Amino acid sequence: MHAMKRTLWLFLLLLLPLGSIAKDITNPVAPHGKDPWVIKKDEQYYYAYSQDDKIWINKSQSLVDAVQYQGAPVWSAQPGTNYAKELWAPELFYLQGSWYIYFAADDGDNVNHRMYVLKSDTADPQGSYSLIGKVAAPANKWAIDGTVLQYKDKLYFIWSGWEGDTNVQQNLYIAQMSDPTTISSKRVLISEPEFEWETHGNPLVNEGPQVLKNPDGNVFIIYSASGSWTDHYALGQLRLTGDDPLNAAAWKKHPEPVFSSTDEVFSPGHASFTTSPDGIENWIVYHTARFKGAGWDRDVNIKPFTWHKDGSPNFGEPLDKGESISAPSGTDALNNDTALMTEWGEAVTPENAWQEYPRPQLQREQWQNLNGSWSYAVVPRHHGQPEQWQGNILVPFAIESPLSGIGRRLGTTDALWYQRTFAVKAVKSHSLLHFEAVDYACKVWLNDQFVGSHQGGNLPFSLDVSEAIMQGDNVLTVRVIDDTDSPDRYQLRGKQTRNNEGIWYTPVSGIWQTVWLEQLNENYIDDVAITANHEGDLHIASRFNQADDNLSISATVSLNGKEIARTRSQQPVFSMKIDDVKPWSPASPTLYDITLQLKHKGKVVDQVKSYTGFRTVGQQKDENGNLQFMLNGKPIFHWGPLDQGWWPDGLLTPPSDAAMVSDIKFLKDAGFNMIRKHKKVENRRYYYHTDRLGMLVWQDHVSGGVDSDGNKSEWPVWHQSSQTYPDRTKGDVEADWPTWAHAQFMLELETMMDTLYNHPSIVVWTAFNERWGQHQTEEVGKFVMEYDPTRYLNIASGGNFFPIGDIADAHHYPEPKFLFDDPIFDGYVKVVGEFGGHGWVVEGHEWAPKRKKMIYGNMPESIEAWRKRYENSINNLGKLKKQGVSAGVYTQTSDVETEVNGILTYDRKVEKMSAKKLRELHQAAGLID
Repeated sequence: MHAMKRTLWLFLLLLLPLGSIAKDITNPVAPHGKDPWVIKKDEQYYYAYSQDDKIWINKSQSLVDAVQYQGAPVWSAQPGTNYAKELWAPELFYLQGSWYIYFAADDGDNVNHRMYVLKSDTADPQGSYSLIGKVAAPANKWAIDGTVLQYKDKLYFIWSGWEGDTNVQQNLYIAQMSDPTTISSKRVLISEPEFEWETHGNPLVNEGPQVLKNPDGNVFIIYSASGSWTDHYALGQLRLTGDDPLNAAAWKKHPEPVFSSTDEVFSPGHASFTTSPDGIENWIVYHTARFKGAGWDRDVNIKPFTWHKDGSPNFGEPLDKGESISAPSGTDALNNDTALMTEWGEAVTPENAWQEYPRPQLQREQWQNLNGSWSYAVVPRHHGQPEQWQGNILVPFAIESPLSGIGRRLGTTDALWYQRTFAVKAVKSHSLLHFEAVDYACKVWLNDQFVGSHQGGNLPFSLDVSEAIMQGDNVLTVRVIDDTDSPDRYQLRGKQTRNNEGIWYTPVSGIWQTVWLEQLNENYIDDVAITANHEGDLHIASRFNQADDNLSISATVSLNGKEIARTRSQQPVFSMKIDDVKPWSPASPTLYDITLQLKHKGKVVDQVKSYTGFRTVGQQKDENGNLQFMLNGKPIFHWGPLDQGWWPDGLLTPPSDAAMVSDIKFLKDAGFNMIRKHKKVENRRYYYHTDRLGMLVWQDHVSGGVDSDGNKSEWPVWHQSSQTYPDRTKGDVEADWPTWAHAQFMLELETMMDTLYNHPSIVVWTAFNERWGQHQTEEVGKFVMEYDPTRYLNIASGGNFFPIGDIADAHHYPEPKFLFDDPIFDGYVKVVGEFGGHGWVVEGHEWAPKRKKMIYGNMPESIEAWRKRYENSINNLGKLKKQGVSAGVYTQTSDVETEVNGILTYDRKVEKMSAKKLRELHQAAGLID
C-alpha cells in the first residue's frame, strides 16, 4: 500500500506546472492580470506590466514563468507630474541597440492620458530607465496603448486615440517615427469601430493594437474592439496589403472577430505574441474576464496558435478556465529543473513527509505532527480568504518547490492561503501551535478565530491557541505574503531572488518547515538555555511559562544511559558541576543527556529531555605570533565547505532527515571538521546531527536588502583591505538602513542565536557576508559579543572589515589568499572564508541544462582536470596554514541550480570526488590535525 501511495505521489509530481516538472500548464496563468505584454530576446522572455505608479519587468527563459513570477520594478512615476497616475499597458521594445518602454499615463484626469517613453540606462532590460518624454503626433490628442511597427528599416507608432477632445470613440492611428522616441509625421486613421461586434459599450472602442508578422513577413495588426468592461470584448484584425503603412487604404479589416467570447469564457482581448523557447510554436498571451459580468476583473492566459492558408493567424477559441495544455515546446529542455530529484525526494509521500520530532533540544513525548496534504489557494493580497481552494499542497515544502506538488512562484501582489483540518482527542490547559519556519509574513486563524501573526522567514515561532482550539475537528488557516528581494522591504532572504541566476537561487515562500501542536498543563517549561564548558561547568537557565512560588525544577544528567549527576532547584536558573567530563570535539562528539522535570507542589507537571556537549572555544598565539583557534585548550584548524543547504526537489527544505544526514556524513568522511552554513538557518534537527556526528558549524545570519545603483543602495560598496577605506566613520563602507528595518534585522539575529544557543557544534556567528546588507556593523558586533561570549564572532566574512569580533575573513577565488601584511587584521584570527569554486558539469545531473553555468574561473577540460584544480587549491591553503591562517572554507558542498562548483551534484547522486580520495588529499595538504 505504501509503495502504491509513493508511486501515485511521484505521478502527481509529473503533472506540476511550469517552473517545476513542466508537462502541462493550466489557464489562467496569472489571475487578476491585465494588458499582457511579452517580448522574447536572446532566449529570454520579458513581461512588462504596471502596478500603481511603477512599471515592472519580469524575466525568465520560460514563457509561463515570465508571466507568473514577480520581476523587478524598473521605473517609478514622480508624484504631481502629468504622468503620475493611471499607468497603463507598458510595452518593452529593443530598438536600435537600446531598450525602450512605451506606456500611457495621466495626471489623475483621464482626458489628459498621453503616451510616454522610457529609455534604459543600461544594457539590462531589468535595469533602471529614464523618462525621455511624451510620444505624440502634432495633434497631441488623447492616446493609449502605443506600440511600434518595424517595417522596411523604418519605425511606425500605432496607438488608440480620440479624434477630438471628448470621449466619444477610440480609433487606431499610425504615424512614422524618426527615432524610437519621436513621431515625425501626422497621424493617420487606420481603424474605427464599424461592425456590430466592435460597437458594444459606450464609448465605442478600438484599442490595444499589436503587430504580428507571419513566417512570410506579412504584417497584421491584432486589436481589441468593444468596451473592455463588457462581455463582448474581442480581437479584430487589420492586414497590410501594400508597402506603405501610412496609406490607410492599405489596411484591410477582417469583417469578423478573430478571437471572441464563448459560452464559458468572456472578453478575450489585449493580446501580445511570441514563440516557444525552441522557436517552433507561436503563442498568444491575452486577458479574459474572470467571469461573466466581471468588468475589469481579468486574468492572463496563454495558448498556442497556427496560421490559416491565407497567412492570417488562426487563434481558435479561448481556453476554458482550468483547461490544461502542453507547455510551450522546448520548455522541458530549457529548464527541466525538477526532473532533478534526489533519491530521498523520490520516496516522499504525504504520509512520510518530515515526521521526525522537530525540536531535539526540548523534547516531549506527546506531540502532534501537522505536516502532510493541505488545501491551498493563491489570490491577490487585497482579497480575503478564498471561497474555493485551488488544490492540495504538501507541507512542509514551499510552493515553488517540486515536492510541494505545486511548483509555482508567489508574486509580490499575491497572498498564499493554506487550510487543513486536524482532530484533537483532548484539550489541556495550554495548546501551543508551532511553526518551524514560514517565509515571510503570515497570519493564522484556528476555527475562524485569529490567533496570531509572525514576520521573518527563517526561524521558528509559536502561538498559544488555547482559546480557539476544541476537542474534535479543528480548522487551521494560514495566510502568507513574501516580498523576497523587492526594494525598500529590507527582507532577510539569504540567497533567494526572483531573478535566480548565478549565485542567486529560486525564491521560497510559505510554510517550509514542520508545523506541529503540543498540549500542555497549566505550568510548563517554556525554554531552556544550556551552557557547558570542557572543565565540567554546567549552567542551566530554564524559563517557565508563568511565575509560581510552588514550582521547582530538577535536572538529571546521564551519559550513555547512566545517570552521573542530579540536582533540584526552586529557581529556574541553576548550575551543576560534572566530574571527569568528556569534552565535545569533532574527534569525540560526546553528548550528555539532560532530563528536566517541573513540579508544582511536588507533583510533576512537565518533563522535557535535552542534551549538551561540554566544550570551550578560545584563541591563542602560535610560535609566530598569529592568533589561532582553540577548542578545549588545544589548537584546531577549522576546515570545511561552504554549505548552502539547497535541494533541487525541496529548495530550502531538505527532502528528508536522512538527506541532511547524508550530506553531513559525506563531509565528515571526506576529512572536513567544519561546515559554514551559508545564508540559511537549517531546521533544528540539522544541528542535532552536527552535534552528534561531530562537525563544527559556522552559522551565518541571513542577509537582506538589495544591491542597487545610486545613493540609496541597501548594500554598501565592497572594500576588502585597509588601504581602500582607512576611515570607517565616513564614506560608503556601510549601508544606511531605516530604523524599522534594522530592528527587524536585530530581532531575527537575536532569535537565531536564542534558537540555536544550546548546540555545541556551533562555534562561530557570522553577522555579515561580502557587505550584503551590511549596516551599523560595530553596533551589531557589540551585541553579538555581549549576548553570546561562548562563541566567536566573524563580523563580516569577506566583507567590509571592522575592528570588532574575533576573526579577519578574506574571500579569494579561485585560489585562497590572505593579506598578511595588512595591519588592519592584526589581533584577529585569520581565515579564508571562501575560495575554490571550481566547476564541473555532470551530464544528466544538471538543474537546467541550457542555462548559463556559474563557476569561478573557466570550465576545465575534464573531470581529471577539475580534480587537479581542487588538489592545487587545497595545497595552497595548506601553505597559508603554515603562514598563520587558522581556517579555510571551500566553495562548496554541492552544485546549486546553475552553480556547478559543488563536490556533489545538486541531486547528490554523483560524487565528483569520493570521500576517501578527498580525505587523502586533505591529509596530504596538512589540513587535518
